[in-house]
Amino acid sequence: MAAAVPACHATRPRRVLGSVPNHDLPRYLQRARVFVLPSHYEGHPKALLEAMACGLPVIGSDVPGIRELLHHGETGYLCPPSPDGIRTAVELLLGDAALRHRLGQQARQYVLDHFALNRIVELELAMLHAVAAGRSQP
Repeated sequence: MAAAVPACHATRPRRVLGSVPNHDLPRYLQRARVFVLPSHYEGHPKALLEAMACGLPVIGSDVPGIRELLHHGETGYLCPPSPDGIRTAVELLLGDAALRHRLGQQARQYVLDHFALNRIVELELAMLHAVAAGRSQP
């Protein structure tokens, strides 16, 4: 990764941080204008949820795992998993501060509504009760 930084023709200096402790993540994420998750497949993309929880506008490849979390144009921006698709999405969001702000706010609210600790506990308990009762789903 560090070797690729000079090749990106950045106008400002960049540095690769490496591993960042969890408690420091919000501080770093909130310094960004956009979070991008270019991927061909994701199971449950926690990095995407962390960025959304910090109120960042997010761009994700339109692939399984990401498309289930991002509602295009509402909680984030889905794009084709190609360099051109990602570039187009990044240019769109970097060029529209109002859109970035709206997507970031809605992304944060989505995470608070669907992934807050009390909500996850509710879902886990419902699943355990369903299993104990012999049902496959709550």
